[in-house]
Amino acid sequence: MNYLQTLKNSGHGLGTVGSLNSLQKSNISQEVFNFLDGGFDHSFCELDQEILQQFFSSKAANGTLPLLTRWVRISENRDFRIFIIQQIARFKQVGCSYILMQILLKEQDIVVKVEIIKTLAHIQYDRVVLQFIKIFQQEAINIQQELIKAIIKLKSEIGIRFLTKYYEESQPSDIRDFIRNSLMEYQIQQRIHVL
Repeated sequence: MNYLQTLKNSGHGLGTVGSLNSLQKSNISQEVFNFLDGGFDHSFCELDQEILQQFFSSKAANGTLPLLTRWVRISENRDFRIFIIQQIARFKQVGCSYILMQILLKEQDIVVKVEIIKTLAHIQYDRVVLQFIKIFQQEAINIQQELIKAIIKLKSEIGIRFLTKYYEESQPSDIRDFIRNSLMEYQIQQRIHVL
């Protein structure tokens, strides 16, 4: 049983609303953050996710949730990193955006990259569009598709112009079709003519 499960089963656990209130007044908060610094390098299960979501929610409710990118950077556990990236989106931690973009530029794991792109689009950090454009051609097709969806979601004029130009200048391909379909959907939503 891991440490978070032990906390949940103890009198100080994270599993109930009552215990969440006590977390704010005890050393358990610091213990959990110290445990997170371990990065879940061995295992990270659904119960861990539920407990941490409750813990993060309690911290967010009283304005003491720190920026979560620290644990994306230090952990080597893919599931844990993805969970933390999703929590950044959930709590709309815009302050994490620059660091997430820096992680994206160096990241090798495609699944982690996809989550970062989705999160940056979800929190509406439109400053990333130029970086998305810069890395677009060097990425695999599934990453390109996520970049296209993110650019469309961000409704960036620069991004839309880039996608339109890329579509017009590229040879027929799956990604070209994906761009066309995405731009057509955008055009319907915005009631404008893009292509």
